[in-house]
Amino acid sequence: MSFDGIDWRKTYASLCDAPVEALSKTDFDNDHPAIEFAQAWDAMPRVEGHDLPCRSNITPREFSKVMKWMFLFSQEDYARGARYKVALAGTAVVELTHGDYTGQYLDQFTSDACYHSRFDFMEDALRTKQPYFGQAKVSRCHESEYRIPVTLGAFPLVRQDGTPQVLVIPCPANKDLRRLL
Repeated sequence: MSFDGIDWRKTYASLCDAPVEALSKTDFDNDHPAIEFAQAWDAMPRVEGHDLPCRSNITPREFSKVMKWMFLFSQEDYARGARYKVALAGTAVVELTHGDYTGQYLDQFTSDACYHSRFDFMEDALRTKQPYFGQAKVSRCHESEYRIPVTLGAFPLVRQDGTPQVLVIPCPANKDLRRLL
């Protein structure tokens, strides 16, 4: 995707190559898609026995403004513990990550500190049954000292069958850059 002479894939490294650090919800501007979604998440009915909203409450029509930023992960049991599989990747997320990872596991496209920080981020959201907020600082491809903050929210959910899911909404902290993606 090219915008105003900037091609994200040529200008910035993949979001997958930047570890996530915790932030407070108050560090986000009110127009951030994660903050907009947080208000809706708070009001969603909870699934009995899980005390979390059901993913089926999220409809494209109702959440059209944030759909392009959605990165939905399903938690799956695995012999060595939980794994997170991408169930949905919005168009802007595909740009930020340099690819559509739908159907792939988190450990297939991230590694080391990047993998562990994301895994812990999603696990904490599910364990506490509360949204988590953070940022990853993405480097420019040719200027490693410059980083662009990508802020994100992680929202715990469940499917109708009780499968845990985490909806991650990553986007640049800069409003102007957000508008261009």
